[in-house]
Amino acid sequence: MVASLHDARAHVAPDSPHRATTADRTGGPMMHRLVEAQPLGESVRALQFDHPALDHRRPGQVVVVTDEEGGRGYFALASAPGEPAAIWVRPAGGTSAWLATRRPGDAVGALQAMGEGFAPDPDVRRPWLVLVTGTGLAAVRALVQERLATAPDAPITVVHGARAETDRPGAGLLDAWQTRGVRVLRTVSGAPRVQIVGADLLRDPNVAVYAAGPRGLLDDADAVRAAHGADPVRRNF
Repeated sequence: MVASLHDARAHVAPDSPHRATTADRTGGPMMHRLVEAQPLGESVRALQFDHPALDHRRPGQVVVVTDEEGGRGYFALASAPGEPAAIWVRPAGGTSAWLATRRPGDAVGALQAMGEGFAPDPDVRRPWLVLVTGTGLAAVRALVQERLATAPDAPITVVHGARAETDRPGAGLLDAWQTRGVRVLRTVSGAPRVQIVGADLLRDPNVAVYAAGPRGLLDDADAVRAAHGADPVRRNF
């Protein structure tokens, strides 16, 4: 994923009330500080910071975090543009493990939004299929929230894959979406691929497909789309 990302700069109006710059009000470098850290499932933490990520302009963008030893990690923004930056972290060594030990008030440097994020869909009536695994749910959170706000009657199906039902990050978010009319399909590792990708909708050229997950899953979904004359899966990187 790192090699395919490219910087997304200077796309926020200078007078926007949500614009974050690389300097604070004292003229020093911008620093993001952790405000809140909450458990999200068995092994994931949701981290919220004190102000928006720099140049955050679309759902699905990512931020790079550099730890105290110089290691770097990339994390999808769970927050919408203009909201205080939020990311989900599953400690797996390196930068993710370092982030998981941060406490409210700790600084993590400047969080710079990168990548193109998800392309907007101008058709407010077009059905959506959203394919996501694990903490990738963070990448589509703002996307789905925005769709619910701007086109509440448009059909949305979210397929979320997890390692186990007891380790499903964002289960509460999925429940909340269901109460708002979103069709949510929950799968676990080892489920048949046809179930994971929501085959019927995936083959339908009239459905827009968004996805955040392993590259192999996304490539397989693209192959199915191409075989049925449908447009490619919309990825966030």
